[in-house]
Amino acid sequence: MRVSVFCLQMVLVLTLTAFSGVVAAGDESSLNRFDFQVKEALEVENDRMIAVLRVEEEHQDAARLAEIVNQTMAWTLSEAERSPEVEAATGSYRVRAVMKDDLVVKWRAYQFLVLNSADTAALTRLLGRLQNRLRVSSVGFELTPQRRKAAEDKLIDSALDAFKARARLIADNFGAGDYRIIKASINTSARDVRPMAMLQSREASAVMTPPAVREGSSKVEVRVSGTIELR
Repeated sequence: MRVSVFCLQMVLVLTLTAFSGVVAAGDESSLNRFDFQVKEALEVENDRMIAVLRVEEEHQDAARLAEIVNQTMAWTLSEAERSPEVEAATGSYRVRAVMKDDLVVKWRAYQFLVLNSADTAALTRLLGRLQNRLRVSSVGFELTPQRRKAAEDKLIDSALDAFKARARLIADNFGAGDYRIIKASINTSARDVRPMAMLQSREASAVMTPPAVREGSSKVEVRVSGTIELR
């Protein structure tokens, strides 16, 4: 009986010793690992203009109001077709009652139109024509997918080089001969600049003067995050 108990104690001690060795090895490996991130950024000139306009009308008769809005939007789309460089898409249509003394005195309707183009001059000229009957809600700029991708590809290349240079610096600082990458991730982002936003009065919308615009730039960023292990 004593022999069995002794054997059991020895097995337990050996198991704990082996487990401690695994933990120690894991701790030692973790001590040689470093997490860090590098970032590369670039200002890229915007090459697409986006404008949001709206038809805004009022009438006592809701049915007649819908006809007026539809006629105006039909005219707008025909004008947009004269500028093939510009893409046009109708937006949401909204109608609400205008109340006075708990009674409906008239109806007000809105319908939005979204225009975008890589040809800023063509879109600006179209805006000048449309301002005769529509109101400009906002004008902004962004990168086309092609220009954004080109900028990101350039930044990814430089960000990966920066990540490897940082890893080499860490290894040299700790006197390690080499390192290996345990994991790495690449994240991209871009912040578009939309410098113009406006809500026009009815009087201002009647002036057929193209708005003064400037494309500006967007900041494209690439971040490389990862973990290395010194060897």
